[in-house]
Amino acid sequence: MYINTLVQLMVSLLEKNGECSVARLRMLVFVCDWVALTLSKRRLTDLVWHSGTGGPYSPVMDETIEQYSKYFALKEIVYAGTPRRVIGVNPTAAAFNFPRDPLSEEVAEIVVRLTKDLDPAEFMRNVNGLYPVQTTPKYAQIDLEEKFREYQSVREGKSP
Repeated sequence: MYINTLVQLMVSLLEKNGECSVARLRMLVFVCDWVALTLSKRRLTDLVWHSGTGGPYSPVMDETIEQYSKYFALKEIVYAGTPRRVIGVNPTAAAFNFPRDPLSEEVAEIVVRLTKDLDPAEFMRNVNGLYPVQTTPKYAQIDLEEKFREYQSVREGKSP
């Protein structure tokens, strides 16, 4: 079975970051999509993102984790008194040795390097401070390509 680019990106992020909450992984993928767009004018995934109370999300992430469960190791932990689902790479996933997209690997490396040491609150503040999240109303779809065009206009001093 072919491995989709989202699974490749998720595995790459988890290999570089180590295990994390499913919510953090979701936001790492969002940040990667945004960073790739700003660096290369192309997204890494075709996910439809939404702006929620806990930051950007896509229901496809949970579906992908379930559908490709052989690549992921899930467990429940209690963090600050709250139960959380933690995800890591299934140790046998390395044996699958699927091809990696160079841009995905580069962007994942950058994003993990910049976010790995942030505690959950700092990480969330940083993600929610990104232009596409800041400028999209809660519960609305985030159109990353449109937000990128707006962002470029703002950076160039033009109104969006």
